[in-house]
Amino acid sequence: MATERLLNTGIAPRWQLFITKRGISDLDEFTRLIYDLNLHKRCEAIGGKFEVFIGGMSPEGNGYELENERIDENELSLIPRGLIDICREGVDLLGQPEYILLESLMTKDAPPNMSANVPSVSVNADFDVYPNIAEPTEWWRLGNLKTDGIDSIIKAYRDGTTPGMRTNREMSISELARRYGDKNGNKLYHKDDLLCKWMHQWGVDYMEGKSYVK
Repeated sequence: MATERLLNTGIAPRWQLFITKRGISDLDEFTRLIYDLNLHKRCEAIGGKFEVFIGGMSPEGNGYELENERIDENELSLIPRGLIDICREGVDLLGQPEYILLESLMTKDAPPNMSANVPSVSVNADFDVYPNIAEPTEWWRLGNLKTDGIDSIIKAYRDGTTPGMRTNREMSISELARRYGDKNGNKLYHKDDLLCKWMHQWGVDYMEGKSYVK
């Protein structure tokens, strides 16, 4: 187990748990495992602190395919209190129901303007290049190193010419909310994750040639 190897080398492990509908029934066992391994005291013994935190999945890339597994506000009560009490941020990282976030996002006239701390790109095994601000999908793709060349890719990145980059800086959050928001949605999101989901839904519509997508 990686946790044991870390402890043996004097490093306090940190556990991150992504909670899904499918995994809720295993949370009691997960909590027991923390105590069975005596992680809090063992970390203290090496001068560290054991941390565990729980969160939801980012709804983009392969994560979007797991949206049916995202928990909703009614399932918060199924998370063991014993786990919540030892989690670094409790259940805060799970976010709020979509219908609550929607109220404020419907009033935002600014675009998403998703960005990264350090401008960079990602390259997949096929030499396709994507900006590091979002998921590696066709509507974000800057080009291909083999067929388009680096100059063309750098220009696309600098000028923000991909469909995703244009929409990211031009379409208002309120418009995305109007098109894709669910006023009855009770699944839990952080604001940024909800925007990622709407941008993904916009991208799918764009690739399908929906007439209302610019």
